[in-house]
Amino acid sequence: MAEPFFAHVVQGLARRIDDSTPTAGVALVGTGIQLWVNPAFFATLKKDERVAVIKHEILHVILKHLVRAEGKGRRLWNLACDVVVNDLVGRWPLPAGAVTRGTFPDLGIPDDATADQVYKLLGGLQREVDSVVATAEESADDAGQPGAQGQPGTPDFSGTSAPRSARALHGLNGTEEAGAIGGHSDHGAWNAAGNAGLAGEAANVLAADAAIDGMLVRAADRTSAQGWGSLPGRVRAAVDAARQRGKPKVDWKRTLRLFAAGAGRTKVVGTQRRESTRYNTFPGTKIKRLHQLLVAVDTSGSIGQPQLDAFFDEIHGIFRSGAKVRVVVCDAAVHEDFDYKGRQPIQIGGGGGTSFEPVFRWMHAQRRLRFDACI
Repeated sequence: MAEPFFAHVVQGLARRIDDSTPTAGVALVGTGIQLWVNPAFFATLKKDERVAVIKHEILHVILKHLVRAEGKGRRLWNLACDVVVNDLVGRWPLPAGAVTRGTFPDLGIPDDATADQVYKLLGGLQREVDSVVATAEESADDAGQPGAQGQPGTPDFSGTSAPRSARALHGLNGTEEAGAIGGHSDHGAWNAAGNAGLAGEAANVLAADAAIDGMLVRAADRTSAQGWGSLPGRVRAAVDAARQRGKPKVDWKRTLRLFAAGAGRTKVVGTQRRESTRYNTFPGTKIKRLHQLLVAVDTSGSIGQPQLDAFFDEIHGIFRSGAKVRVVVCDAAVHEDFDYKGRQPIQIGGGGGTSFEPVFRWMHAQRRLRFDACI
C-alpha cells in the first residue's frame, strides 16, 4: 500500500523462498527474473528493514543492473549498483552494513549518479588502492615485517585522492566471495555466464531485458497518479524509456488508412452510431473495408532478439490498428504460421539463411486466404 508501483513490479516476478541464497537477491534464470529470499535471513530483520531489502532488489530490476554486467568487474559493479539503489530506497531503514554513498564520503559521487558513473569512480580508486597495497607489501618485505606503518596489513591511504573511501574500499575486499555485498543483497545469480560471452546466455539477457520493459510498463499502468508522482525521477525515466522502446516506429493507423483507400474488398455492417438513411432509425449501416494482412518475419541467423522484439512492436501496431494479421516465420524456409492475437511468441524457429521466395510460394499455396497485402 505504501509503495504501489514496486508492489506491482513484485507481482511480475517469480518468487523463490528457500536457502538458494544466504540473504535476498534477484536472479536471471533462463529468460526471466526471479526474486529469491532466504526465510531464515528475513526472520532476523525488522518489518521496515524487510521492505527496504525488497525495494532494494526491485530497484536492481528496474534499473536493469543484473543484465548490464557484461564487460565489467563483478565486485566493483556490485558495489556501484548497491550505492545507487540504496540511495533510492527512501525512508525505509537499510540493514546494518549496507553500502551507500556514505561508505565512500570523499569520492565525490554525484547525487543522481548512475551505476556506470559510480563504477568508473570506484575503478579509478581501486587502481590507487592496488598501488598503495603493492607498495606497502614491498616495503614490508624489505623491512622483514608483515605490514607497513607499524600496523600489520593496514596500508596508509592518506596519499590517495579519497583516503576515507580508499580505506572503505580496501576493507570491502573479498565481500564478493559469497555473492553478497553489504550483508543483505546477493548478486551471485546475475548474468555471470552472459558476462563470459556465451551466446545462449547473451540471448537470455536480451530476452530478460525486454521482459523487464514490459513489466515496468504494466506496473506503471496499474499505479495511480498519486503513486506515480511519488516515484524517484530515475525510476520514472526508466519507465518512460521502456515505453518508448515498446512503441511501433511506424504510424500504422495512418498507413493502413491510406492503404484502405485503394482496397477492393468491403462489407456492409450495422452501427448504432449512424441512422439508417432509408428508415430514419437505428442501427444504420456503414461500409467496412477488410484488411487481412500477411506479415513475414525474417528469423535468419543475422536476426537477434532485439530485432525480433522490434519486429513484433510493429506487428502489434498493425494489430492494434484493426487489421487481421497472419504471421509467417521464415529464414530460407517457412517454419510456421499463426494468427497474431496480441502477444509475442516465446520461441520461434529460424537461424538459417535468408530467402524471400518461400514466403511468396507459401502465399500462392494459401491463396484461398485472400490476403490484401504482405509486409
